[in-house]
Amino acid sequence: MTATNSKTAIVWNPGADISAKMADLGDRDYENFVCVETANAADEVITVLAGAQYQIAAQYAVE
Repeated sequence: MTATNSKTAIVWNPGADISAKMADLGDRDYENFVCVETANAADEVITVLAGAQYQIAAQYAVE
């Protein structure tokens, strides 16, 4: 993953209980995926003032 304006990657999986409650996942879909997101967290928190904009982006590749 290559990110712009972010140094943090969040990797998560909902697990069995949450996956079973999610409308867009089957009960066992959690066994076959992982979610990777970019974010600003901890020391990277960005304050966006009213009317302002801030963009982060991520580019993913599977090799």
